[in-house]
Amino acid sequence: MLLTLLLASGPAAAGTLDQPWKTVRTEHFRLHYPLEAEAWALESAEQLESMRGRVAEEIGYAPEQVVDIVVMDPWTRSNGFALPWMRSPRMGVFASPPPSDSVLGSYRSWEEDLIVHEEAHLVHLLQPSRNPWVHALVDGALGAGPITLKSPRWITEGYATVVEGRLTGLGRPNSDGRALVLRQLAREGRLPTYEELDGSEAWRSRAYAYLVGSAFLEWLELRRGEGALRDLWAAMTAYTQRDLDASFQAVFGEDPAALYARFTAELAHDALEVEAARPVQEGTLWADLERGTGAPALSPDGTQIALSIQPEHGPTELVVWSTAENTEGEQEWRDAVDEALEKDPEDVSPVRPPTFPREPIAERVRPDRSPVEPRWTPGGDLLFTSWMRAADGRMVPDLVLWTPGGAERRVTRGASVRDADPHPDGRRAVALRQVWGASQLVWVDLESGEWSAITEPDVHTVLDHPRLSPDGTQLAYLRNAGAGWTLVLRELASGGERELELPEGAQPAQPAWAPDGSGLYAALGVGGFVETWFVPTDGAARQVTATRGGAMAPAPGEDFLYFLSADADGYDLHRLA
Repeated sequence: MLLTLLLASGPAAAGTLDQPWKTVRTEHFRLHYPLEAEAWALESAEQLESMRGRVAEEIGYAPEQVVDIVVMDPWTRSNGFALPWMRSPRMGVFASPPPSDSVLGSYRSWEEDLIVHEEAHLVHLLQPSRNPWVHALVDGALGAGPITLKSPRWITEGYATVVEGRLTGLGRPNSDGRALVLRQLAREGRLPTYEELDGSEAWRSRAYAYLVGSAFLEWLELRRGEGALRDLWAAMTAYTQRDLDASFQAVFGEDPAALYARFTAELAHDALEVEAARPVQEGTLWADLERGTGAPALSPDGTQIALSIQPEHGPTELVVWSTAENTEGEQEWRDAVDEALEKDPEDVSPVRPPTFPREPIAERVRPDRSPVEPRWTPGGDLLFTSWMRAADGRMVPDLVLWTPGGAERRVTRGASVRDADPHPDGRRAVALRQVWGASQLVWVDLESGEWSAITEPDVHTVLDHPRLSPDGTQLAYLRNAGAGWTLVLRELASGGERELELPEGAQPAQPAWAPDGSGLYAALGVGGFVETWFVPTDGAARQVTATRGGAMAPAPGEDFLYFLSADADGYDLHRLA
């Protein structure tokens, strides 16, 4: 992420300033970090110079300035930023790694992916004007180079994302997630306009600069030939002064808006060809939702389903619906149609919608404790994660128990635990704990809130999404030890572990046990598609869905599989028999 203004520090950002800090110096960097983050910081410091060299070689420029990097983790979430000030460039890196289901989840090493992206910003944007007068008066006085001043957000973020993909071999450009988003927007005719590339009111529009912008820049270079993007930066920093449109004209022969129109036309053509050639197995639309929706949680008896919903405005809601057929909603629709036709017999009878609005059994709205990752306890409560302020001022995840329609109780305080899954005994839960980039699996006592280690914290290996088998004897979780994500099965009694068999190149996310314990359903990214597969504890995985908008966050029951699928407006909930 590129920040062109330094925002005032709030309590979360300043939460570790009263703790001991250290600095590591290399030839081109000064890395500042709190002592708590030393393991992650030193791991990153070892790679700084080699990553800088690779980025400089790719972009074709090597800035002389020494960069100050600050290691931080104010929200216990993955992020980063670059400040391309000509005299004192800076970078902020957030230690918490992205989960497997994140748009950032395609990586071998979070440090590599993050630092390559942010260093690409600096190497790209610190290129000075080759006009000495402009360099002295503009670069020097404003402290910002010509590319920074002339570039919209989709160019700065899009190009750093291109470099991220080329140098890491993974990243967003090589992810199944980007392919899914581009294909879905294109087939619906909902790709952003050129004016919307920097962002709009649409769902996920802040990601357009990264996902669509990077794809457009790759298309431009493929069309013009290798080195075209370097030529564009050369045109923008030339002695002859050119604005963005003139620079595009000089390199590509057309202005960027006209080229983008051609790019979107080709993308839509390809997406429609894929749709026509691919069979569909996506069940029925069960709930037509909008914008961000969290993973569904099916109650143990299969009669209720809970999920967090993020509206366009306002706090996240946690809702519980009955899984019974929605006869009431359908009857209300039929009554409305009958009433309209009675008033005007010549009116048309409307097409029956694929689903009807549902009334929740229970709902929870609380601005100070936004709920994510709900899971049912055997007793019928919901255990969820919420980010709350810790003693050092940072926002960290903690666990909360809520009785639908009743009271709630905070389970942990400042424990940095999340994505918990209750044990069948109802007294404890397995959870993920991440502190300053170190991941571990832990047990959490649901009465006292105390936690104990299952695995030791490790900055070299990222863990995600632990799930207990129905009988409580096995634990499945995702692991990224530097070669992408794998699905691991652990015998709790012995501690023995093995990786489950996945298709070659598959990137797994969001595993969920089958009710009989014979295996797990998981969202697998394979070949640019994200579908739900069944992964047996012994044997080869098989694909279950074939969807237009992906099949994520599977929630299997005895008779039905629920999952999320995306369209241009947000995630919807589907059900497959």
